[in-house]
Amino acid sequence: MTTNADNCQNTISGNYCHVCGEKRFETGDLKFSRVITDITHSATDLDGKVLKSFKLLLLKPGQLTRDYLSGKRVSLLTPFRLFLFVNVFYFIVASLVGQNSFTTNLTVHMNANNFFHSEIAQHLVETHITTNNIELKDFSESFNDLQKIQAKVFIALMIPMLAFVVWLVSMKHNHAALTAWVFSTHVFSMALLMFIWVLPLVYYILAFAADIAGLKLTNLASEWAMTSVLLGGIGLYAFVGFKKVYDSAFYINGLRAIVFVVGFYYALLCYRMLLFFITFYTV
Repeated sequence: MTTNADNCQNTISGNYCHVCGEKRFETGDLKFSRVITDITHSATDLDGKVLKSFKLLLLKPGQLTRDYLSGKRVSLLTPFRLFLFVNVFYFIVASLVGQNSFTTNLTVHMNANNFFHSEIAQHLVETHITTNNIELKDFSESFNDLQKIQAKVFIALMIPMLAFVVWLVSMKHNHAALTAWVFSTHVFSMALLMFIWVLPLVYYILAFAADIAGLKLTNLASEWAMTSVLLGGIGLYAFVGFKKVYDSAFYINGLRAIVFVVGFYYALLCYRMLLFFITFYTV
């Protein structure tokens, strides 16, 4: 028996339409028990995709990218959907532990030596508070509160910046732009997870070691150590991922990983600069 799919009006010769995927309608589909079954299946199917995608992301660098590009997508989350899951998880955990590497207080924007925009930020803020006759403290509080919200939205800007770096070192690869975009999305998702467990772990190890040695752990020393370990971890993950996705020689993947880490550092600085201007002109 053949029927037409309501979605596309093509003939359904089996249980599903070969064009739009609509299931053949049966009177049993209207039973309440069938609705409950569909809800349960949808929930467990999503859980299965999330768990499998996270497992591959954590344990097999580059495998998600390779699977996506080869067409294996039904049982896995798409790259951007996985990023959204990780993004939400990151900001929830970051708010609980009081540590967020993607938001920067206004005073840091104005005074950090390694920020591209620190001098401009200082000039803009001083002009703004003078013109509007407000206190720096009050403006800082408003700026910092709004930036926490902005960061959750605009953190995705890191992905195209990283994709550009990956494209530069692999532009001769087939479908170089798409591969760079997918790969960067996956690596950045992993980097977000590293931010919420590597940084606190390194800090507590350093604090414990300093306490045992009777030394005082300075902010500069702890920041340098945490940044070095984090970038090293991201570089190692990217190196293994490059090998899986591009299947190139060892030294080529090593060079790509080094360029990626350097690019990650400067992309983070660019992101902070963009976040400053976005927040400043919307506060």
